[in-house]
Amino acid sequence: MDGALSFIDYTKSAKSTYFKINVIKSKDKQVALFNKQLITFTKAINQVSNIVKKKFDNLSLKAYILVTELEELLPLMEKVYSMTYRKQILGESVPNDPKLFSIYELHADIIVKGGREVQFGHKVNLATGKSNLIIDCVIPTGNPSDITLFKPTIDRVIDNYGITPRRLIC
Repeated sequence: MDGALSFIDYTKSAKSTYFKINVIKSKDKQVALFNKQLITFTKAINQVSNIVKKKFDNLSLKAYILVTELEELLPLMEKVYSMTYRKQILGESVPNDPKLFSIYELHADIIVKGGREVQFGHKVNLATGKSNLIIDCVIPTGNPSDITLFKPTIDRVIDNYGITPRRLIC
């Protein structure tokens, strides 16, 4: 190898199938399309796996960095494949804990607030004092209900500052 990496680009095929999955309403046809998409994804995973397994001596710096990044992405790709297969092909209900919502921010959670649109990120629970100085901050994992965060926050403020808040805004 002359310092460059060669690969097959599956982007066009994957985008086409993705579009069809989102347009077709028939569950049976969607399952068939998901099967097709997973076959394409398997080809991409195998291609990445083969590149990572090879030990190239004369890679360019750019290619070496790319191979290193692919090596880190490979387990995530396999996890996404597993989640998709379980949900779309086997029809399982996959719990949120093992789900991967972003390959770029692995710690992102799904946040559901009533009937509003689903968001991804983190809940942040803040308590401020009279001067708006933050006196308590918690970033819980998952999507606990706001009501379960309330009492522990009050208890921490009382324990840490020896005062009971006079006003509360939820």
